[in-house]
Amino acid sequence: MMQEKNQQYSPIAGIVADVLSYAIKYAAYSFLAVTVLLTFAGLVIVYINFFSAGFEQTVVPILNSYFPSLAENELTFRGGDILKAFFYLTIVVSIVTELVKLLIKKRYNKEIKISLLKKILIIEGSILTIYILALASVPSMVVVEESDRSTFYIVFGIFCLIAMAFYGIYIGFYTLADTLRNILKKVIIKKV
Repeated sequence: MMQEKNQQYSPIAGIVADVLSYAIKYAAYSFLAVTVLLTFAGLVIVYINFFSAGFEQTVVPILNSYFPSLAENELTFRGGDILKAFFYLTIVVSIVTELVKLLIKKRYNKEIKISLLKKILIIEGSILTIYILALASVPSMVVVEESDRSTFYIVFGIFCLIAMAFYGIYIGFYTLADTLRNILKKVIIKKV
């Protein structure tokens, strides 16, 4: 018992553990970014198909102000542009997630713990609900040919599966990062 009190974390080991943990979390956030994008796409589909009456008056002007080439029907993306946008989105998602956790911790003076199973059920259930609504909106979609409707069912189903799978991968990477950081901090201990 006395020996444990005389031990502390090596500062270098702590830094290495934290840097490695945040590198793994960054990889995890890239999967979360895909999940967020696909879930947002599902929400947009639901909004357009169920509430499309006001879409042209509300959403289109906003999109045109951010993407002027959209108004001219000349929107083009190169591979580098897409990767750069994804890189920035991943950074934003990681910063916002960490800030929300920090604010909750500061506000309530403790970390709010939600069990892993509850977290997975809530998020995966939300994704599934959004895509069920998207699938339910397919019959009201305006399509060129009737055979196009079946394509939408398949695409929305694939989007839903990818979003759910990527959220599972995100949880796996995030858990790995926390576990690895804790293990490294316990293993690399320097005696005082």
